[in-house]
Amino acid sequence: MPHPSRATRATNANGLSSKSQSWEDLDADKALTNVLFGKASLKKIKASAAAATAELLKKQEELNRKAEELDRRERELQHAALGGTATRQNNWPPLPSFCPVQPCFFQDISMEIPQEFQKTVSTMYYLWMCE
Repeated sequence: MPHPSRATRATNANGLSSKSQSWEDLDADKALTNVLFGKASLKKIKASAAAATAELLKKQEELNRKAEELDRRERELQHAALGGTATRQNNWPPLPSFCPVQPCFFQDISMEIPQEFQKTVSTMYYLWMCE
């Protein structure tokens, strides 16, 4: 973009100074620059907004996982506080009631296994039991 003092010295084809024509050119240059840089900055703004949104979604997912973990731990503590260790019966290995040998371990996948692995552990457990 030309300097305003230089623009006032611009001459037309006849060699005469055309002050008003050069200011119009400056205004057109400014408008074009604003449009070009405005679009570029708009793209930058959209890109940074998309990046910020993605980062916020990741943080939200992490917070949700932590909240689920805290809920699970809280349930465990409440279960233990209510005397859950004394009232729970051993349930593994699963044996029929008429068997003289009783189960010797307590197993609760929903309390002992993290949420993201419960489906895998349950599937593997049932496959193992079917063999």
